[in-house]
Amino acid sequence: MRLTQHTITDLGILTLGLITAVIIIRSYHPPFPASIPSIPSETQRLIDGSTDPIVLFKGGKEFVQKGDLLAAAASFKKATQLDGKWRDAFIALGTVYIALDDNQIPVAQGDLSWLFRAESALNRAKKLDPLYQPIYEQLMVVYERTGQLDKQKEVKSTLKNLPVLN
Repeated sequence: MRLTQHTITDLGILTLGLITAVIIIRSYHPPFPASIPSIPSETQRLIDGSTDPIVLFKGGKEFVQKGDLLAAAASFKKATQLDGKWRDAFIALGTVYIALDDNQIPVAQGDLSWLFRAESALNRAKKLDPLYQPIYEQLMVVYERTGQLDKQKEVKSTLKNLPVLN
């Protein structure tokens, strides 16, 4: 079966809910690591070696289901690098970044916080599809947590004025 961009988008939409649900469930029991965690080198080699954004997206979903949010983020990020027009990969990446913040996973010194990374990924998704409601819902979370109340108010207004999609 040949996958078209439309089929890929449908696949992403159908699984985005699963990713979000698993992340939310896992965020209720945040770990408190003593040091900055990293992705096992074997997992990182698999992600680095892949050139198929679909495989990376599916892999990201599997990492989320296993609770390995760092590997999921790396996999989704690589998928967005290979296909810079895949809205759902950017949404999944932003959602995982929010979950990493929820779980209090530390970032390396000098790196952007998970929430600012989430904002960046979600804004890329918004540029690709400015009418897709889940993007704005995730941005609301980011802006609330980062105290960007003006942006949160703007997103809330935009969300109210979006057309209802079936």
